[in-house]
Amino acid sequence: MTLTATERGDLAERLIPIAAALSCVVHGDGDRQAVAHILNQLDPTERDALIVVLAGLVDPEQSLGQALGYLTWDEHGAPAEPPTTAKTVRQAAALIYPPTEQPTRRTAEIVEDTTLLVIRGLSRAEIASRLQISWGYVQQAHSREGVRVPEVAA
Repeated sequence: MTLTATERGDLAERLIPIAAALSCVVHGDGDRQAVAHILNQLDPTERDALIVVLAGLVDPEQSLGQALGYLTWDEHGAPAEPPTTAKTVRQAAALIYPPTEQPTRRTAEIVEDTTLLVIRGLSRAEIASRLQISWGYVQQAHSREGVRVPEVAA
């Protein structure tokens, strides 16, 4: 099922309390059954979106030791020392998802800049070159903003 930007936003807002509850359960306020109870109430679209909402609750600049500091037991329930690594969540993520070369420009700015460049008559390649991003990223920015990509010559 494809959701509009508004529907995705509404879904994320509805999932915030569920994500918060699941976080509390995982951090010691519950057990496997409580986790299963929460997850079994969600349909596949909601579960997929919940993953994104939960990821949004994690600060990628904090150390893994801070992020996982609540883990004071091992997989068998025996006491264990929490991780103490200084590597950040972002550094750990780079092992499987390398940082992109995309700029940190806001999507709204990309949409606005694209419109101005289309008015000037630039092609897709020229617009992407001026913005220093791929045309695919231009399309993603428009999608995120809920704005149709202008008709532009390839």
